[in-house]
Amino acid sequence: MTTIHHVATLFEYDGPQLFEARDDQGGCYLALMVDAEDGLARHLVVEVTPERLAQFHDGGLDLRALIDEAAQAGWYLADTSNLQDPFVIERQTDPLPNGLLPDEGFVVGASTAEDKTGDTHSHADRSSRPVDSEDVRDRLVRALRLDLIGPDARHELAAERLPEYVRPSNWYLTGFLIPTGSPEGASADADEDDEVEVVPEAVGLEEESVEERRSAKKAYFPSSIGLSFLVRKETSTASVTLRWGDYERSEVQGADGKPLKVWQRTPMERVVDVALAGSKQYDVPDSRGLKLNVAVRSVDTRGLAEIPAGSRSVSVFVVNQRAPNEKDADASYVFQAEIEVRAEHPVVARPDPRGARALAWDDQVADLHYADTPEYATGHGVSADWELVDGGCRVLRSTWIPSATVESTETVSVAGAELGMEALGELPDGSAASAALQPLVKEYRDWIKDKSTDASTFNGERRETAFELVRRAGHAADRMEHGIAVLAEDQDALDAFRVANRAVAFALRQRLPEEFDDEPPSWRAFQLAFFLLNLPGIVDRAIPGVRSWISFSSLRVAARPRHTWDWPRSLWCSGGSGAVCCWVTHRRAGQAVPASR
Repeated sequence: MTTIHHVATLFEYDGPQLFEARDDQGGCYLALMVDAEDGLARHLVVEVTPERLAQFHDGGLDLRALIDEAAQAGWYLADTSNLQDPFVIERQTDPLPNGLLPDEGFVVGASTAEDKTGDTHSHADRSSRPVDSEDVRDRLVRALRLDLIGPDARHELAAERLPEYVRPSNWYLTGFLIPTGSPEGASADADEDDEVEVVPEAVGLEEESVEERRSAKKAYFPSSIGLSFLVRKETSTASVTLRWGDYERSEVQGADGKPLKVWQRTPMERVVDVALAGSKQYDVPDSRGLKLNVAVRSVDTRGLAEIPAGSRSVSVFVVNQRAPNEKDADASYVFQAEIEVRAEHPVVARPDPRGARALAWDDQVADLHYADTPEYATGHGVSADWELVDGGCRVLRSTWIPSATVESTETVSVAGAELGMEALGELPDGSAASAALQPLVKEYRDWIKDKSTDASTFNGERRETAFELVRRAGHAADRMEHGIAVLAEDQDALDAFRVANRAVAFALRQRLPEEFDDEPPSWRAFQLAFFLLNLPGIVDRAIPGVRSWISFSSLRVAARPRHTWDWPRSLWCSGGSGAVCCWVTHRRAGQAVPASR
């Protein structure tokens, strides 16, 4: 027998599935989990040379080939419950059973969450480096979706095979529908009943208690998902496409010619044309028991000017009414379930009535900011997504992981205003300070005047909210102007202002010398405006309505998307008792739109 120590986990899924280990003499080992029961994991262990291990790390060697090769010199079994402690491996005298070998195609060096299926496929696109941050985010989302839900109908792993010893419903944590008649023991997450460790009194936060964790409701698996949306009066039909994956036990031929037991995925897609009149249930053809329920109801459009007269509300649900499989429950489940609806006419945007009845100020502002950002569908047991073409929406679909596009922002210079830190640090006197900074206030007041005109185009609560925002912006402009006056009249304040600018510029050049070789350090317009509107309160604590202290380290900036004010983007900075709106630009489709202030 040999004692080895865990060194590094190479692949983890509900625990270490593959890890590297060393013995007391420095020998290298790979351990692959082949079974787990009652908290005890059994690992297949083989000794490998450092050269072959390095080749495996670089993605140049398949895991199955490496283990099969190393097992020729001997293989081991180890039962482990805690990898933090040394554990003993026992050498086996019989030939390595083919059933303990992993499937072909697992390559650590090029793997992502997509490789856990064990299928052989190309890694070229995933092993290449991301080209930018957007590509990184896209890969992370795809990896997360594949890890939690599984492949969709258009994925290269649509016909994947999973190891026979792992249930698909344990492999994927969400995205599947169980039969409506499933027994209670099979309709909930068994992990919800697991006991959790007691948090020691001296460790962790007060809210980390066993009682609070155990008080959560038991999580039951869904049997249906649905979408609700609004259609126009003239829309009489819709096409509903259902996509899912069925997993069944199967056998495939291994590399050595012997059969391997796997869960084989079969991609499924069925189209059902539905009539949008009343309520009706449709049988999904060749689905072994899936039902499509459609409910259509009239909508009272009185007082809802955004909704055309005669519009109707449509709800579409897919329900798993298959007979439960007592032997292999997962064979009756519906995995990676998806609903896609295509309407003959554009669907109606769904207004959010909560904004019109909002009492909190933040909710009223959010309602105004998002006035031109409608939703076209809502999900039941799942999220909703849609496609917009030429301003209209004809395609809706369900999604288990919702996403949203966040518009980027970019600050701009204000004509005539001095934003350079070093230039501001060398202002000769108060008159020069006023000349350098006054353009900030002038541009801001011009913008406020334009927004005051725009505010008059709204009705009801939104009109009141818009004018209140204009009033607060005017108050912020007054405070900025007051701050400039302080610099012009108070020599001590001007000296402190110049020293602060020189100090920040010096620190930036010290910290990021290459970035400021060609361009001197400068403020963003909103930073300097925030500085100015708080300056009077720093100099004179008796000024009413202005805080007597300020912490630039706690500056909070909230980004809002484009809204009906024709602001490509607005940033509101919390500063004292008022708010200052910042100068930014918004890049859209590769073009810069006029600056919003």
